[in-house]
Formats: sequence, C-alpha cells, structure tokens
Amino acid sequence: MKYTISGVGELEVRTILFDLNGTLSAYGTITENAATKIRALKEKDFRLVIVSSDQRGNATDMAHDLGIEIIKASTEIEKENVSKTFDKQTTASIGNGRVDIGLFKHSVLSIGIINKEGLHTGILPFVDLLFNCIEDAFEFFLDEDTLKATLKK
Repeated sequence: MKYTISGVGELEVRTILFDLNGTLSAYGTITENAATKIRALKEKDFRLVIVSSDQRGNATDMAHDLGIEIIKASTEIEKENVSKTFDKQTTASIGNGRVDIGLFKHSVLSIGIINKEGLHTGILPFVDLLFNCIEDAFEFFLDEDTLKATLKK
C-alpha cells in the first residue's frame, strides 16, 4: 500500500514481518481482534510473515490457522538474514524483543510492541514507533489518516 506523507514523501509497505511471542501473541495466545486485523491486512494485499524462534512450539499451527507465512529464525542474526531477503524499501517490521533488532535494521518502518510480555529497551534506537498492542500496530497500516498524521514532518 502506498501512503503520501506530508513533509516526508511517499512510503510504500507491501510486506510486514513480525515476531510471534510477545508481539503477535501474549503467553501463546492470539486475540480474535488480532486475527481480524490480519484478515483485513490480507484483504488489502499486504504480505504478512511471522519470523519466530517458535519459543512455545505453536508458531506453525498459528500461522496455518491465520493463513500467513512463517519463517523460523532463533537469533538476531538469523532474523537479520531473513529480513535481508525482503525489499527494504517496502518492508515493515514489528517486534518486542532484543532478537527483533535484526528485523528492524532492514525495514523501511520498524514498530515496537510493548504488550503483556514487555518490551526490551535495547530495541528503542531501532524502532520508529511504539504501540501497546499488535492490534493497534495493524490498525496503523489500515487507517491511512493515522499513519499519515503520525509520520508527517
């Protein structure tokens, strides 16, 4: 999706990479609201990819249930290598942990999620935005006015 942002220019996001544990899910559970937002993003033709170490062992099932891709990556370096395979100019990333810095380094827009499982403060220099939950981060991409207002100069 392309967004024209005052004082910034054009931002295009086609792919959203995101962590699972502590980001998309809290304590191994995804809210129905998050699943609804994922469906809405898919309808807008965003490519959605979970990049996870699968700490709780349920990532593949969750991705399958949501109808989205999953790539297993357990370390910051592995996540960085995954992110390098995507177009930096059209890829956003979302995470909450130190391991997600690898995703943030190669994204046009990086988002930190505080969520119930917390946020590692080491990610702060690498993120553009912070949200309290994944649902709000997903809504950010769906609501053009919010995105434009937050990112404009």
